[in-house]
Amino acid sequence: MQSATFPVWAKVLIILVTVAMPQALNGEGVPEAEGIRTGSFRLHPGVFVHGGYDSNWAYRDSADATDLGVFVVRPGLSFRTAIIDPVATSWNNVLRFGWEQYLGNRGAEASSGPEVDVSSQAEFMRQGLFKVGVGASYGFVNGPADDFQQRNYTHHLFTPQVEGTLQPEGGSVFNQRIGYALLLRDYTDFASLNSFQHKFWAVTRWSFLPQTALVLRLEQGIVQYPTKVRRISEGYDVSFRLENINSTPFRVTGGLSGLIFDRINLTLLGGYGYTFYDEGPNDHLFLASVEAGYMFTNGSKLSLGYVRDFADSTFGNYFTFHRVYLGLMASFLQRFEIGLNAKANFQSFAAVTGVGEREDTIIDGEALVSYAFVPGFKAGVTYLLRGNLTDFSTQFTGPEGPLESRSSYMKHLVTVNLSYEF
Repeated sequence: MQSATFPVWAKVLIILVTVAMPQALNGEGVPEAEGIRTGSFRLHPGVFVHGGYDSNWAYRDSADATDLGVFVVRPGLSFRTAIIDPVATSWNNVLRFGWEQYLGNRGAEASSGPEVDVSSQAEFMRQGLFKVGVGASYGFVNGPADDFQQRNYTHHLFTPQVEGTLQPEGGSVFNQRIGYALLLRDYTDFASLNSFQHKFWAVTRWSFLPQTALVLRLEQGIVQYPTKVRRISEGYDVSFRLENINSTPFRVTGGLSGLIFDRINLTLLGGYGYTFYDEGPNDHLFLASVEAGYMFTNGSKLSLGYVRDFADSTFGNYFTFHRVYLGLMASFLQRFEIGLNAKANFQSFAAVTGVGEREDTIIDGEALVSYAFVPGFKAGVTYLLRGNLTDFSTQFTGPEGPLESRSSYMKHLVTVNLSYEF
């Protein structure tokens, strides 16, 4: 097992590149399609096709393998519904079904298959003293994954949730939200990664100015794994075990959120968290969330932020992270949309017995541009850069002898998108 800290000067360079602010373009939002009206609902059926090139479909380090580039085609269908006049009640539904097909590589072609996203969200008594919101979503992700991140392992994700809001006078001065959500993950090939995550939260908001509020958030989680030992590959001799440890993570944060000026919003939150794992490493942590945003027009916004938090992991119980991010969405001439999104995660994992320190630097950068020929008919191009700039690797013995698996990777994904929605 090997690990090394990524050079400080390189991390600083990544931050500077990540948060470089581009110039936004003023304009109005692109109008959506009229849809099909039936009763009190508006229906939006649609079709889409995405096609492009993925330079590293398997999230592999370039030193481990070659010929990882493949062409990808993803056709599919979409369907949205919404209540036309959602004054007292709102109900929104979304369905997307696609088929992701890899071309030109036998290993990649074996990972081709369906992908599904379904969600339904409703709110009742929206203008009453007590508002109720319920929702559920289901997703099926098909594809390969990068080491330890579980980004794209083929799995089902089911998430129901419910939230109640006490809002005197419509919540203009005070509101109290209490909610619950369940995250159920079912991995088709790696059952030892299956998990249940319960999340309870209470959010108190007091608006001392018309659009600026003091916020207090309490969050209690319950993370449960049916299987204690994580098994990814059979027939390999690994010198250590990765264990799935149950936990009850706790967070409390508070601070300021809202508009500082007409077009400038600011969020300043700080707090405390404790990991609460049943065994192994635990830690008391300082949490923070800072975001500044500038609204150029109704359809154009620039956001810059920082997050300090922790997340559950099957490697070392958990990892803590610092995240910096930038987001720009702009529309103009009622036809063009551009987007720039960048994120850098500096992750430090809790210790694993017999293993050195592990630190990952995850980077994501995305640029997109789209053009609406008519409302609902769009064409666009997206470029994605994604990578893990870590020196961490594992050594193990397989059927063919000693092997090394590196956690670092870099990939480029260029996609041409075409969609039509009624």
